[in-house]
Amino acid sequence: MKRVLSIALVVVMLAFLFACGNNNAPATTTPAPGTGTTGGTTSTPRPAPAQSGNPATIDSMYSGVDLSTQGHLVTIWLGDTPTDMQVVLDELNPILLSKANTTIETQFLSWAEWNTRYSLLLAAGEPCDMIFTGDWAYYSVEAAKGSFMEITDEWMARVMPQAHATHPAVAFDQMRIDGKVYAVPYAYEVFNESMLVIRDDLRVKYDLPELTSMETLEAFLFAVADNETDLFAYNTSRNNDAMGYLTNKANNWIQFVPGYGHFVYQYTGQGQRPSSADVMFRFATPEYREFAHRMREWNQRGVFPANALNNDIHPRDSFENGRSAMLNWNLTVFRAGENMEKNNPEWIPGYFDIFPNAPKIPDRYSNAANAIPTYAKDPDRVGVVMDLLFYDKDAHFTFLGGVEGKHFIWEEQYKLYEPGPEFTNYQWCAFPWSLQIADEAQRAGRHPVEVYFVEQVWPRSVVHAITAGFRVDDSGFVNEWAAVSALIDEYAPQLNLGVVANVDALLDEFLAAIERAGLPAIEQSIKDQLDTYMTFMS
Repeated sequence: MKRVLSIALVVVMLAFLFACGNNNAPATTTPAPGTGTTGGTTSTPRPAPAQSGNPATIDSMYSGVDLSTQGHLVTIWLGDTPTDMQVVLDELNPILLSKANTTIETQFLSWAEWNTRYSLLLAAGEPCDMIFTGDWAYYSVEAAKGSFMEITDEWMARVMPQAHATHPAVAFDQMRIDGKVYAVPYAYEVFNESMLVIRDDLRVKYDLPELTSMETLEAFLFAVADNETDLFAYNTSRNNDAMGYLTNKANNWIQFVPGYGHFVYQYTGQGQRPSSADVMFRFATPEYREFAHRMREWNQRGVFPANALNNDIHPRDSFENGRSAMLNWNLTVFRAGENMEKNNPEWIPGYFDIFPNAPKIPDRYSNAANAIPTYAKDPDRVGVVMDLLFYDKDAHFTFLGGVEGKHFIWEEQYKLYEPGPEFTNYQWCAFPWSLQIADEAQRAGRHPVEVYFVEQVWPRSVVHAITAGFRVDDSGFVNEWAAVSALIDEYAPQLNLGVVANVDALLDEFLAAIERAGLPAIEQSIKDQLDTYMTFMS
C-alpha cells in the first residue's frame, strides 16, 4: 500500500513492527465496531485459560460466596440487541454455569429510549442485577439517589478477587463520589485523541513540509484552496468544534468537567493541583479570540465551503468521497483514509498529530462501568459473574466477541482477532464496553501509523490528571446552563467558521449574552466544587 511518510517515521515504524513480529503485539485500544479490514478464514485456537478450567481453583477463589444453588441474573445494557445475542448466550451460559453456577440474560435499552427508561426502571425496581453506567449514563445521578450499591474494597477482595488484584487503583479513584465508589469500571486505557488525515498527494504536489503545527496545516489548506477546483480544503459543517479543540492542545488545556467541556485549565506538569484560579471558560480566553480571527481568515481564503453553516454532510463522508482535502477527527481518521484510498488509489492519505507532545489524557475510566442496583437479590453472585466476565478468558472472549470461528477469528501469535463470517451479527464489543480490560484483544488490520501513535508516541505524554475523578453537581444551574448552551449553539458555529466580518464585535456580543444568561454563577459553582474536590483529594 502506498504511503507518504517521513524517512524517520518509516525507520522507527519498521523497527517497531519487526519487533512485534517476534513478540506479542501490545494492545491498547479497541476500534469502533464495524471498522477496519476483514481477514482470513482460519482460526488458531486460543490456549486453555489459566485457572478457569479447574473447578477446585475456581471454588477456592470465590470461597467467600455461596454459589451452591443455581442462580440467574438480569443484565441491562445500552444500544440495540445484537442479532445473535441469544446464540452468544447459549455459548456463554454453560461457561458461567460451570464456573459460577449461574446463567445470565441481557436486556437492552435502545438509543431511542434509554435516556427516559434508564432512571424509570431503577425507580420501579424492575428486574435488574447489573446495569451499564458511566459519567454520561446517569452514574452520578443514580448514585446520589441511592440506586446503586456501594462497592467497597472488602467486597471486591472477597467477591471479585481478580478485579481487586488487577484493576488499576486510578480506575476506582475516578469513580469516587464523596469518597465512595458505586460501580466497577472497565480497566482499559483509551485514547480518543484528535488526529488529522489529509490528501498527502496534494501536500507533495505543492512541495509542502509535513504537518507539525497550525502554521504548516494552514499552509497546506491555503495551497489547496488557492489551486484545487474540484474539492474544498476542508469541507466542514456547522459543528467545527473539532478545529476549536486543537486550541486546547496548542495551549495544553485540559477539559476537566464531564458534560461541560468548555471549562478548561492549563496543564503545567505532573503533580499539578489546579484550583479555582486556574479555571477558564474557553470562549472567554485571548487564545480563542485569536483562533476565531484565524478561522475568519480561513473563511476568506476559501478553506471552507460558502454554505458551511448549513452543510449537513459529515466531514468524514466529504473526505472519503474526495470532496475535502482534510479531516480532523479522532482515531476513525485511519478508517477514513483507508476508505478514501480504496476507492481512489491515486489519492494518498497522510496522518498527522500536529501537537504530539501535548498532554495525552486517556478517557476517564468512569466513562464505562457496571453498577449493581441496591435491590439486587444476590449482589455477591453478581460480583462473581462480573469478575469472570472481566478476567476469565473463555467468558470474556465469548461475551465481548461472540462465538469463535463464527463471529471472530483468533490469531494467537499477535493476540489479535479478525472478523468472522458472521461478524455483523455480533460485532466485537458492540455493547459491553464496561468489561474491557488492559490486555484487550485488538482487531487485526489496524493501520500501522495508528499502532505507532497509540503504542509508541502517545504513551510518552500520558497524563493522569488529579481532576480525572472530578464531576460536578449541576443541580443548582440546570436552567442557566440550558440558556448558555443555546447561545453557544447560536454563536459558536459563526465564530468557528469565520462567517462574520467583525469577529471581535460578534465575540463580545456572545460573551455579553452568556453572562446575562447566567454563566458567572455556573463558573463560580464549578470553581467552588473544584476547590472542595481538591481539598478532599488532599
